Amino acid sequence: MLLSDFATRLEKARRKAFKGGLEGYIAKCPNNAVHSNGDASLSFACWLGDDGFIHVKCQKGCSEDEILTAMALTQKDRDARGAVPDNTPEAVYRYDDE
Repeated sequence: MLLSDFATRLEKARRKAFKGGLEGYIAKCPNNAVHSNGDASLSFACWLGDDGFIHVKCQKGCSEDEILTAMALTQKDRDARGAVPDNTPEAVYRYDDE
């Protein structure tokens, strides 16, 4: 899953540059069960790490598993490495002029 696809599942997502040059988003935490009193306002961040995985952090302390469960996602969905298109050709054909 691409980070932009991940962000479309978030409420009030806004792009943000983090320390170290990482690009990501801040948003309202998707774990509404914990934030039912309205304290989820822009307390959530997600970014693409150097390891190729989407990382998530809630400033109010929600665990990664709680966040993914609230988004109906799994740990595999955090893997953005497979979402990057591979530019290698499937086949290479040689054409000779008679």
